[in-house]
Amino acid sequence: MWTDHKPLVSIYKEPLASAPKRLQRLLLGFQQYDVDLRYKPGSEMYLADTLSRAFNKSTIQSKAEEEVETIDATDFLPISEPQLREIQAETAQDDTSQQLKKTIIRGWPDTKKEVSSCLHPYFLS
Repeated sequence: MWTDHKPLVSIYKEPLASAPKRLQRLLLGFQQYDVDLRYKPGSEMYLADTLSRAFNKSTIQSKAEEEVETIDATDFLPISEPQLREIQAETAQDDTSQQLKKTIIRGWPDTKKEVSSCLHPYFLS
């Protein structure tokens, strides 16, 4: 399978637990297939990849997908408890982190204009 998403090729080759949570569901879906993921620049992909960009909000999740959504990644961090508490305390005091957290929980709006400018770098268009 060809993709113009170069980082995805690297992520696909890593163990599932090391992938970001938002990509774990995608990788779980790949596990049922024998897929050889390869990178090709978008300028060389002549057939538009629209289906991979269109998210179906009415998709029903399997039990495995639901379980992945509830995994707490902090349980797998190779850091000490004091370091984790320090990170949590600093994150709680950081305005951008708090706005990002609220936006993720609420759900991202359709357009970049609808989010605070400090969140623009996180908005995937």
